[in-house]
Amino acid sequence: MIVFRDVTATVSSGRIRSTVLENLSLMLPTDKSLVVLGREGSGKTTLIRLLAGAVSPTSGTIERYVTVSFPVGFAGGFNRSLSVLHNISHAARLYGADAEEVVAFVAALVGIGDELDESYGDLPQQLQRKLAYALSYAIPFDVYLIDDRIVMGDNEFRSKCEYVFEQRMKTSRFILTSSRPNYAKRFARKAAILQGKKISLYDDIDRAIWELDRLAPPDAAAAEGEGAD
Repeated sequence: MIVFRDVTATVSSGRIRSTVLENLSLMLPTDKSLVVLGREGSGKTTLIRLLAGAVSPTSGTIERYVTVSFPVGFAGGFNRSLSVLHNISHAARLYGADAEEVVAFVAALVGIGDELDESYGDLPQQLQRKLAYALSYAIPFDVYLIDDRIVMGDNEFRSKCEYVFEQRMKTSRFILTSSRPNYAKRFARKAAILQGKKISLYDDIDRAIWELDRLAPPDAAAAEGEGAD
C-alpha cells in the first residue's frame, strides 16, 4: 500500500499557485489496479509525480510499502548528451535491475541496434518517446504509475507495448490517472476520485464514474480547471 499522512501539495505555474491536495491522510491500496478519475485541472499529473517521488509534498509524508515506477513514458531522466545504452543502463542500475537484461528488452521492444551507441539527444523525437515507454516497462515494479496513456506511438509499437503491459499485469499492478472513465474501465479494478483537493476511494468503478459526474459535470469542471495537471 501507499500511505499519505497529512499531505498538502501546492504547485506553481508562473505566478499562479494551485493546491492539489490539502491535509490528506489516506491508505491507497495496491492489491488491485486502480484508476484515479479527475477532470482537467484537478491535479492528476501532479499526483502521479508525487507517487513517483519526482516531486515532494509541500507538507506531510508519503510512505510506499511497494516498489513504484517512475511515470510511464517519462523522458525527463534521459541525459541528452549520453548514449542510449548509457541512459538505459544507468536507469536499470538505479532501480536495482539487471542492466544487460533491461537493455536487451528495450532494444527488442523498440527495434533498435546501432542506435544504442548514439546520443539520446540526436535521435528523432518519435524514437525518444518510444524509448521512454519501453524503458518504463522494461524494469519490474510492484506498481506502475501511468498518467493517462498506457502507451503512445505507431500501431506496431502500441501493439507490442500493450502485450508487454498485459504480461506485466500478471504479477504487478498499476495506478492510472484519467479523465476518460470508459478507457479506464478496460484495465482497472478499483477507482478513486481526485476532486476538491481530496481523494475518495471506491470499490465499484461505475459508482465512481457516477459520483464524478454528480460532483463535477464535465462542462462545469472544464470551466474551473486550474492547470494543475
